[in-house]
Amino acid sequence: MKYEVQFFLALAFTIIIEYIVFLVISRVNKKIAFHVNYLKKLGFSVLASGSTLPYVWFVLPVFFTNYVFFNVVAELSVTITESLIYYFLGISNLKNSFWLSFGCNAVSYVIGLLIF
Repeated sequence: MKYEVQFFLALAFTIIIEYIVFLVISRVNKKIAFHVNYLKKLGFSVLASGSTLPYVWFVLPVFFTNYVFFNVVAELSVTITESLIYYFLGISNLKNSFWLSFGCNAVSYVIGLLIF
């Protein structure tokens, strides 16, 4: 399978998983996007994942050859970037936006490891 096709499959998978986690977290923590409808939450998930996943797949591999170091840098940079996206979109304060991003990315990473 071509790398680009794998990327689009991973992007779709990531959006679906992170959207579900986003819904669960925002349902449990009323301070996170409680006032936002489901369609907007989907849009936020698409924007966050669509903004970060291409860098993980196409930019970072050029700079990092060590698998473990690559994963640490990728997940940290994605979590921080997505938390800033959520924060500037007004989803919640910076702390809650960070934990939302962390939760979404942790779950999608672990499920991705299990599936792929």
